[in-house]
Amino acid sequence: MERGFTPPPIASVGLNESQARGQGLKFDVKSQLTPNWFTARQTAETVYGFKMLVEEESDLILGARPDGPFADEIIGIFGLAIRQKLTAEQPGQRRLRISR
Repeated sequence: MERGFTPPPIASVGLNESQARGQGLKFDVKSQLTPNWFTARQTAETVYGFKMLVEEESDLILGARPDGPFADEIIGIFGLAIRQKLTAEQPGQRRLRISR
């Protein structure tokens, strides 16, 4: 897990796109702006979102990168999802789910 101390904060966990390609994985890149998340509204931040790599066949979350206030804290949620081998569509993952 990497965290950056930049304005706005950035963080990443799991694989990035080049690492996933290097392992021969087939994946989709999902991204979403999330200015309506509580942490974005709390700071009145308009630039807020995340990028997530999702394996095509299994729908497992391979990596994630949130950008915006509290990204250094939110990254733990993505890390937990990767470690527990959660899919992007599982119940309880509603905040991470992205329509295809």
